[in-house]
Amino acid sequence: MIEQILTELHSKAIIVLALWIIPLIAYFVDFWTGVEGAKAQGERIHSSGLRKTFNKVGEYWRFQLMALLIDLVGSLLPFYELPYVSMIATISIVLVEFRSVRENFKKKKSGIIDAMNISENILQQVIKASDSKAAKAVIENLLKQNKNEKN
Repeated sequence: MIEQILTELHSKAIIVLALWIIPLIAYFVDFWTGVEGAKAQGERIHSSGLRKTFNKVGEYWRFQLMALLIDLVGSLLPFYELPYVSMIATISIVLVEFRSVRENFKKKKSGIIDAMNISENILQQVIKASDSKAAKAVIENLLKQNKNEKN
């Protein structure tokens, strides 16, 4: 009897552990795509994004902890066999992170397209220059603008 209870608790603990690890993977996939999207947009990468990710992990874990508490109370009922509320919480978190990953992919894609458009405009300006001095002036002007944007 005790052995059967321990086996059942062990299998439920593995399920709950998986339900806590799955969102963790989703958080870091979102972080990864967020960094790539920021790079594509030419944004500066700094530690605030990482802090935001850790804050989000803390918030979601509190949400998952509340779901686990509901499941623990539910497990006292004979028909409550799985951590249903924890499953719903995990699915909800993964869906939110999935949406964020899609937004980051769009941001990355638009950043690449913007960079291509800028490069095309630069090339057109250089081609339209009347001579090599004018082309050199266009390039120097663009380099100055780029330097000022970085500062």
